[in-house]
Amino acid sequence: MHRKHGAVLLALCLISAWTLAGCSTQDGSKSQSASPSSIVSQSPSNADLSVTLPSVLLEGANLEQTKKNAYSNGVAEIIENDDGSLTYRMTQTVYDRMAQSTEEDMESLLASFQTGSDFPTIQQAQADEGYRSIVLLADQQAYQDSHDSSAPASVGIPAVLYQLFHGVDANEVSVTVSLQDTVSGETFSTFTFPMDA
Repeated sequence: MHRKHGAVLLALCLISAWTLAGCSTQDGSKSQSASPSSIVSQSPSNADLSVTLPSVLLEGANLEQTKKNAYSNGVAEIIENDDGSLTYRMTQTVYDRMAQSTEEDMESLLASFQTGSDFPTIQQAQADEGYRSIVLLADQQAYQDSHDSSAPASVGIPAVLYQLFHGVDANEVSVTVSLQDTVSGETFSTFTFPMDA
């Protein structure tokens, strides 16, 4: 019920553009590196950071294209884990670049709610430091009568990516996106990501 096609497409675009961080490779991971010969990647021996893309964010993704794009963005090695997640190995330089990208994306996304161009019924977005809690202010009736139901995921999924690239352990990543009625001030819907991705 919470899965919205527009938000999933956004997530897949973000995943294709860069990868998200997590913990080091799990013990049960397959030592299967997907390195297309047509992609020039950095040497795995120089890539001392391991980051993991949770399986919940990969559902419906074209994995081969996702991996190809990751390599083209500087990821040195990709390992397919038994739980469906992907672990990336990269250098500090590539990691820092991707971390900066997640920060810029979050700032841009939150600002976009002010204009109402993508989600007309959302008037404002507020977030705490670290993007663990995000509040979307909307007229409840207008929102429920609209096609803006993908708004929570459109900001929740990128917030997951932000957290993973800014020191939050993969097992502790959690983003709560609440919808608050601008008239009554009451919260009328709440989502938790990545669970509701």
